[in-house]
Amino acid sequence: SLSGNYYTVSGQVQTSDTSAVVPGAKIMATNATVFNDDDSDGSRDGAFENVTYSDAGGNYSLKLAPGKYVIEVLPTTAQIGSNYYAFLGDKVNVTTANVSRNLAVPIGYLIQGTLYQQDGSTPIPSSLIYAEEQQKAVSGMQPPDLNLESGLSFGEATTTAGGAYQMVLKKGEYQFEFHPMAAGYPQQYTTFVVTGNATKNWTLNAGSILSGLVTITTTGNPLPGALVKALKAQGSYNTDMFVARLDSFITYTDASGNYSLPLFNGTYDVYVNPAPGFPAAIAKQASVVVSGNTTQNIATPTHVAVTGTVVDGSANPYAGIGMMIFAAAGVDSNIGTTKTLKTFAAPDGTFTVYLEQNTQYFWGMGDSFMGGSRVPDQGMPASGSGGPASGG
Repeated sequence: SLSGNYYTVSGQVQTSDTSAVVPGAKIMATNATVFNDDDSDGSRDGAFENVTYSDAGGNYSLKLAPGKYVIEVLPTTAQIGSNYYAFLGDKVNVTTANVSRNLAVPIGYLIQGTLYQQDGSTPIPSSLIYAEEQQKAVSGMQPPDLNLESGLSFGEATTTAGGAYQMVLKKGEYQFEFHPMAAGYPQQYTTFVVTGNATKNWTLNAGSILSGLVTITTTGNPLPGALVKALKAQGSYNTDMFVARLDSFITYTDASGNYSLPLFNGTYDVYVNPAPGFPAAIAKQASVVVSGNTTQNIATPTHVAVTGTVVDGSANPYAGIGMMIFAAAGVDSNIGTTKTLKTFAAPDGTFTVYLEQNTQYFWGMGDSFMGGSRVPDQGMPASGSGGPASGG
């Protein structure tokens, strides 16, 4: 938070047409300035600050530190009067006082059905489904964008034990994203136009499994808890009616350094991002061909530890300042910089990062890299008390 003070944002969730109260709605507050990249896809996810539900009278209350927030409302799928009601996105600026804000949710339509495996008869349970209006579908599906000027809609559901789902959406064209909890089924996308209440079943495509062991070159030890992401080497591609996007395929190594990632057949660049603070550098395994189940072990490159302190012009440390470090030669034209490390300085301004040996890096420092605007962004070659990152 930006200070130790918290203020209340409160009001009533109502229907847009009749002002009837909406009980049981999920209300989420997302910090509109923080840059969180929880899935390491290079896109901005925001940072959830608080969540609550409206009570039987439609009333809600959120405690928030000063800042700019997106307020997202997801009503239940229950009818209120003769209508269903859909997602609402709003904005609020919390300064030095409590804020009163009623939230009017728009009329929506009930979309329901069952999620099936490729055979069309085996249901897929416990799987997340997201729907986002097509106009705002950007690189990396995520909770609604922090720019909600147009009031576009969003929906989410988790399939039941029998694979069933329900969500309420406004009229419009949506991109549906599926996170199937079934072995060998990759994350998948398709589009669907909402014109009224509808029953829509989905049959997903099975894929192949890319798996292997990630090790640290300098020690030979396995690398646990690392993020592994596979990026299609030649951009987006189609598999029947589903479109898989560049940042679709992400997993983590287990305690023994093993990973398993369902993918569609194709050629991928595979990246390994060590857990924050872990003594290992980002690895890239280029042009991995997946054709059926495939094994690809990956070793992180030899690294050096770079340490230092971030200070201002008066030699005072910048506590917790955001830093973005990227390899000068790590840029892929279709996805931007991929060998990118995001981190924060400690409260005393010190930092330690692990970077690939004999590689030139550039360093960006400033709060807007990670959120906030205390200091202007600055870029410079990577250096610290350990010397340039390209040194031994």
